[in-house]
Amino acid sequence: MAIDTLGLRRLPKEVPLITDGDGAVEEAVTRCLPGRRSVRCVWHLLHNVVHWLRERLPGGEHEGQRRALLAAAQAVVNAPTAEKRQTSLAALRQAAPWLAWALAHTLKRVGYPNQGVPRTNNACERGFREWRRRTRPMDGFGSWQGARNFATLWMLKENARCGGQDWMEVIMP
Repeated sequence: MAIDTLGLRRLPKEVPLITDGDGAVEEAVTRCLPGRRSVRCVWHLLHNVVHWLRERLPGGEHEGQRRALLAAAQAVVNAPTAEKRQTSLAALRQAAPWLAWALAHTLKRVGYPNQGVPRTNNACERGFREWRRRTRPMDGFGSWQGARNFATLWMLKENARCGGQDWMEVIMP
């Protein structure tokens, strides 16, 4: 039902769905949208790395080591080619085998920069947070059309911002 409401079946098959790694969402995509590629959100993956590092290396005395390992993980995830990703992963494997192992399981579902495919779902999530923040004081919208108008305008604004455009000129040319 939610998949139909969101119109995901109408998307071209080559457009991947970006998930935060939640097993239930990924299973639903697999069952309800067979053949649809699912990719991991880069921001969520690196956010997980920060948590893993804090768990493994707690306390202020490990701050420098956490920063260095996070930078190494970013180099792996943000490598522009498969060859550079493997080279960065091999270097990380020497410094922190456990972290390299955790990343390696996910990397096949993480895109490369500059492929023309989104690598994060943050623009959508930011829109949802903004939606909640703005609608809570007014107790929602008076109609579904009002809700659709807000969502459309917000996504146009975010797309313009991400594209380096003046969002007012995009909305009201």
